[in-house]
Amino acid sequence: MRALALALGLLLLFPWLLAAQEDTWAASVKLYHLQTDPAEGGLSQTSFKTRTGLRQPLGEGLLFSLAYEVTALSATVAPPPRPYRWDDLNPDLWTGENQHLAQNLDRAALNLTTPALDLTLGRQPLAFGNARLVNPTDVFTGFALGSLDQEDRPGLDAARLQVPLGSLTELDLGLLAGPQGNGNQGGGFVKTRLRLWEQDVTLMAAKYGPHQMTGFDLTFPLAAAGVWLEAARTQPAAFAEAPQPDAYWRWVTGLDCAFPQNVYAWAEVHHNGAGQADPKNYPLVQANAAYTSANGFLWGRDYLSLGLAWQPHPLLSLQGNWLQNQNDGSLFVSLGGEYSIQEDWFAETGLLQGSKQPDSEFGATPPLAYVALRWYL
Repeated sequence: MRALALALGLLLLFPWLLAAQEDTWAASVKLYHLQTDPAEGGLSQTSFKTRTGLRQPLGEGLLFSLAYEVTALSATVAPPPRPYRWDDLNPDLWTGENQHLAQNLDRAALNLTTPALDLTLGRQPLAFGNARLVNPTDVFTGFALGSLDQEDRPGLDAARLQVPLGSLTELDLGLLAGPQGNGNQGGGFVKTRLRLWEQDVTLMAAKYGPHQMTGFDLTFPLAAAGVWLEAARTQPAAFAEAPQPDAYWRWVTGLDCAFPQNVYAWAEVHHNGAGQADPKNYPLVQANAAYTSANGFLWGRDYLSLGLAWQPHPLLSLQGNWLQNQNDGSLFVSLGGEYSIQEDWFAETGLLQGSKQPDSEFGATPPLAYVALRWYL
């Protein structure tokens, strides 16, 4: 039935695809090779991903978007979880010995834009918050710490309505599908952007799975810097019949600034109310509902993060990020560089490294080096 529905959908789209102009198509090819220290297991993995996308106007204010990915891996791995999808293609195209070929229909959405509203129906990306490393209000999907390819957010099956209320204010509503329409595994959100005291303020409430989140996001200038404060209160299992774990707060505040000579820097402080201050309790954290199904991924309570980017040449960009667990003192550092070989061709290399402290959050993180090649069509 799923294959028949997909075939019928593609058949209906076929006339539009034939009529598509050349500039409505876009594609990318990405090659990554990862290598860890041979003395610590010696993981070596290569991935090759192609992504083809279409943004086809269908009339005044009406736009159809489609994106499809195929990824080849030199390893046998389980496909990543893809929550908030009513139904999906089988992600496994082929699996062999230390080889895996996967597919992902990542976008399939219809967008209507008028002066009074912006309505998007179908598989689309959703992202919330302005913080750099951790976004407490971004509860539906995200990237794990150290993810190399963060260019495209995973698509979610949703209906989203954005209504402008003024020149700088907006009401934003959304419903997200659960598997086969299961409401207990679906979600929704209400968000409004306001202009208060000459500052941008966002208020948000969301249901994701059985959990409930209420939060806010504030941004404002301070001299030559930009400042943000983002916070969220989560009540795990608020919509479940089982006993509710304790609610917790997560917040992050930071600032960024651009300097002469193409230098950009930022700093953040993050408090994770779901984490533990004592490293001995980290195993308890990993079994908590905040981590098993409420998007928690840092184990400690308090963190300091710093970032620096420098463009010494129009074709070369360098960046580094530094994250410290303030409770156990462990560090996670990432360094990277990107070079534009020619138009639409980019080479990238980098290193991810934990501090190797025993009995700490990042102590077991092995050093990982990578090289990448990206081509955009």
